[in-house]
Amino acid sequence: MRTVLKIVLLTAASLAVPFLPVAPAAVFIPALVLLLLLGTDGDGRRTLVGVILFVGLLNIPLLLRGPLIFFGYFVRVLLMTLLGYALVATTSTGELISALRKLGFPEGVTMALCVMVRSLPMMSRLAGEVRQAQRGRGARGIRGTLSLAVPLLVLSIKLAEEVGESLEGRAFGGRVPEFREKR
Repeated sequence: MRTVLKIVLLTAASLAVPFLPVAPAAVFIPALVLLLLLGTDGDGRRTLVGVILFVGLLNIPLLLRGPLIFFGYFVRVLLMTLLGYALVATTSTGELISALRKLGFPEGVTMALCVMVRSLPMMSRLAGEVRQAQRGRGARGIRGTLSLAVPLLVLSIKLAEEVGESLEGRAFGGRVPEFREKR
């Protein structure tokens, strides 16, 4: 029941964020980041920093409309993302599945959300491994950061295929898998 309440409260807070003025929303971010930093280990901290940088990169096109518009969107999107991160960081996959079922989510949506939540730490770990390998080859600075995109895209597609094959092999959704010959 606690997880259901947590999901409902975080969803309500996320839905309210776009209607907040920028200044109050900006005040919540340092407090939320500090709480998340205190409650996570080294990998979690790196993931959190990556999330903040990713949200900033997503909002860069808004700089063309002006720095205040960029900052407004950045603050709101970051706050919504951090609220989601707080849910993921403090809830086990089993608790999340149970809570989503109690809230009446369809099985497919529940499974998709849980697979997504489980894949985020994996992708963070893979990004760290790719970054280390590229540093070993001499990639540094912005060039090293930008060169993460292709390997991560390939690895995420591979991960998605593996998860899809696993679900298909377990007849998820009531479909019996068709066996194909590998070439």
